[in-house]
Amino acid sequence: MFVTLVRFDFSYHGLLKYNIKTVKDFPSLRHYLQNILNIPKIADTMNIEHGYYSIKALNTNLIV
Repeated sequence: MFVTLVRFDFSYHGLLKYNIKTVKDFPSLRHYLQNILNIPKIADTMNIEHGYYSIKALNTNLIV
């Protein structure tokens, strides 16, 4: 669930248009995600720029 939540606003919501709302619109999910991101070194393992936005077929203008 963490992997999906951490990239949801950037990829699934923004680029792929999977939902009208973002994670921040769901207080419980936002709180859960923030708790995980506060665990030491977890945030260091993420690279938001590497993902769906870097796939030229999905994002032809490479807009982030």
